[in-house]
Amino acid sequence: RNNTGELKEKMQKMDENLKVFNKLPKMNKNYRREKRMEKEEKRVDEIRDKLIQANKELETTVISLESDKAAHYLRFQNMRRKGRRFTRYHGRGNSKGTRNGEGRDADRNR
Repeated sequence: RNNTGELKEKMQKMDENLKVFNKLPKMNKNYRREKRMEKEEKRVDEIRDKLIQANKELETTVISLESDKAAHYLRFQNMRRKGRRFTRYHGRGNSKGTRNGEGRDADRNR
C-alpha cells in the first residue's frame, strides 16, 4: 500500500510538472511579446522626445527670425526717402510740427 500511495503522489507531481512544462512555451511567448512591446514603446518614446526637441528648436528659430524681421523693420521705420538716399525721420506727419502739413510738403519739394 505504501508503494502505491507513493507512486500516486509521484504521478500527481509528474502531472503537475508536465502541466507547468507545457505552460512554459506560452509563458515564454508572452514574455518575449512583452519584451518586444517594451522595446517598441521605448523606441516610440525616443522618437517622441526627438520630435519635441526638434519642435522646440524650430520654435526658437521662428522666434529669432521674427525678432530679426522686427528689428530690421524698426531700423528703417524712422527713415524717409529723399531722392535716392534715406535720411532719418523723427516724428509722424509733418517734419516741422505744423498742423497744415506745409512742413512735410516743403520737405518733399526740396
